Amino acid sequence: MSGCCSKNREKLIEFIQNELINTAEVMQILNCSQQNISDLIKRGDLVPVKEMPKDRLFFKTDVLERNPFYIELRNMLDEIISVSDIPNVKL
Repeated sequence: MSGCCSKNREKLIEFIQNELINTAEVMQILNCSQQNISDLIKRGDLVPVKEMPKDRLFFKTDVLERNPFYIELRNMLDEIISVSDIPNVKL
């Protein structure tokens, strides 16, 4: 394999490892059952990237955006960033 293809492959592997999660990981992040996840999917609130016979893959960011802790943390960070954008304000 050439150097270019090898680097692209490594980047793809890194992306998959860091950005895609399976159903068990979704259950852990959202602290919910597999039935709840199925309901979210049926309602269109959570969309799997890939469906397999016994599992599904999801974008991690899609799942984190449904986690109340993550939402609160993101709101706090947005507030900090907006305050830091004001001139003459030091954090």
